[in-house]
Amino acid sequence: CDLVAGVEGKSLSICGDIAGNPVGVPLLIGAGVRYLSMTPCRIPAVADAVASVTVPDCEQLLAEALACNVDQDVVALMGVFAAKHGIPTA
Repeated sequence: CDLVAGVEGKSLSICGDIAGNPVGVPLLIGAGVRYLSMTPCRIPAVADAVASVTVPDCEQLLAEALACNVDQDVVALMGVFAAKHGIPTA
């Protein structure tokens, strides 16, 4: 994203397991992340996940995740979102 924490002109990229996880990527999109780094074998699945969602849906997912009290609830929420949008969970 081009606006991170109120600092215009700064970009943010994510590298690691969550960036290559099709189920986790919608949460990152909802947070405004637009640059992901992952192993090449994960690109097709992540690209399919990105194509199956909209930014407003991902922003709603983030809002719901931020309202959760425990991490298990966030994981469950991500699974429900993935199923709704046809994103494989395994």
